[in-house]
Amino acid sequence: MSSANIVGTLCTMGNEDEILSERFRGRCSPEQKRRWEQAAKLAKRSLSDWLRIIADEAAGQALSQAEKPKRKPQ
Repeated sequence: MSSANIVGTLCTMGNEDEILSERFRGRCSPEQKRRWEQAAKLAKRSLSDWLRIIADEAAGQALSQAEKPKRKPQ
């Protein structure tokens, strides 16, 4: 096992003790990447931190919406 697989990154999103050991790879257009880098820079965050925060917020909203009781049509 390589040392890259053993060493994690400390979380910078609030829980300072959380180790970030999972990786995610995704594809985007050059324009999307440019915009995301710009937004991350304005937020004074790395692109990785910014994307993690945005994705976590979106997941929270989606899960919250899914948990709301659905109204039955009358």
